[in-house]
Amino acid sequence: MAGLGGRLLGLEELFLLAAGGGALLLCAVAYVWVRRFTVYAQRTLTSGKVPAGGSCRVELAITNRGRWTTPVLGLEDGSRGRFLLDPVGRSEKVPATYQFGAARRGLHAVGPLCVQLRDPFGLASRSVAALAPSTLTVHPRVEPVELPDLTGASGGGGGPRRSTPSHLPGEDFHALRPYVEGDDLRLVHWPTSARLDTLVVRQDETPLLRQTLVVLDLRRSVHDDATLERAVSVAASVTAAACGDEGLARLVTTGGVDSGSAGGEGHLASVLDTLATVTGDASPDLQRLASVLDQGEGATVVLITTTAAAAGHLGALARLRLTSPLMVAVVLAAASRRRPAPEVEGLLLFDRVVTVARGTSFAEAWAGGVPGLLPGR
Repeated sequence: MAGLGGRLLGLEELFLLAAGGGALLLCAVAYVWVRRFTVYAQRTLTSGKVPAGGSCRVELAITNRGRWTTPVLGLEDGSRGRFLLDPVGRSEKVPATYQFGAARRGLHAVGPLCVQLRDPFGLASRSVAALAPSTLTVHPRVEPVELPDLTGASGGGGGPRRSTPSHLPGEDFHALRPYVEGDDLRLVHWPTSARLDTLVVRQDETPLLRQTLVVLDLRRSVHDDATLERAVSVAASVTAAACGDEGLARLVTTGGVDSGSAGGEGHLASVLDTLATVTGDASPDLQRLASVLDQGEGATVVLITTTAAAAGHLGALARLRLTSPLMVAVVLAAASRRRPAPEVEGLLLFDRVVTVARGTSFAEAWAGGVPGLLPGR
C-alpha cells in the first residue's frame, strides 16, 4: 500500500517505507525457515476416562534435543491448550499442564500438539506437528441412587420372588473363611487351620447375589437428542447402583449390546465405556429382546424408555413377570411433538413406575417412584 501511495502521490518517503516493509517481511520469513529447533514432546492424561462435565489434567513434557537453546516457541495442543514456551536449553526438559474437559459423553480427541515458531515481529510463523491426538473417554453422568428393597415383592403367581444364587447347581464348596462363634465345628477345615494356627471353616455355598437386568431402549422412534442422553445416564446410574451393592448387573440394549452379567468396579467400568459411545438405533420395537430377556430369570428388571413408547411394545416384557423379583419402568418425558405417555395397560406389567419430567433429576424421580398398577396387588 505504501508503494502504491508513493506512486500516486509521488512521495519518495512512501517508496522507502514500502521497501523497508518488504525487506522486514523477507527477513521474518527467512528467520522462521532458517532458525532450526528439535524438540521431543510427551503427553500424559492423568485419567483416560472422566464423567460428563468432568475434566482431566493434561501434562506435556517438552525436551530440547537440538544443539542450541530454542527460541520462544508456541504450543497448541488442539483448541484447548495454548502456551508460550520460554527458551529451553540443550537437553533440558520442561513441563506444561492444562485442564481438558467435555460436557458430553463420547470419545474426545486431545490434541494434536503443534509447535510454532514466530519471528520477533509476528509477521511470519512455522508450525511443526509434534504429537498425534490422544483419546479421552467421557462416560455418561452417573447420579447416586439405591436399588429398591425386594422385601414384599411378589411375582405374577403370588409367591415371593428372589434373586437366583450366584453359584451353579451342584457346586458345593466355595471358599474358606475364618471361624466365627456359632459355626458348625463339622465345617472346620483342619489341615488349613493347623497350617494357619487359627480355625478356618468351609463355606459351601456363595451368598445369594442380587441380579439386575438393565434394559435400555435406544430406538430413534422414541427418543430425541435430550432423552437419548438422559436415558444413557439413567442406565449408567442404575448399573452403578447394582455393582456398588455388591450385586450383579447386566446391560441389554435394543441395538444388540449385551454386557453379560457380572459385578465389581471392572464390570462397571466396562459398561460405562460401552455407554460412552452408544447411539440411537432403528429397532422397530422391543420384541427382538424377547429371547435375550428370557435368559434373565430371577433378575430385577429396569426398563428405560420414554413417553413415546407404545403400550403394545412394552408387552414384550410380560413373560418376565413370573420370574423377576421386581420390575421397574423408568419413563422419560419426550418432546411434546411425540406421542403421549404409554397407555396404562403397558405399565401394568411393572411393580414400580418412575416418571422423569424434563428439568427433573433422575435421582429425585427415582426416590419418588410410584408403585405400578398391577392386577390383584
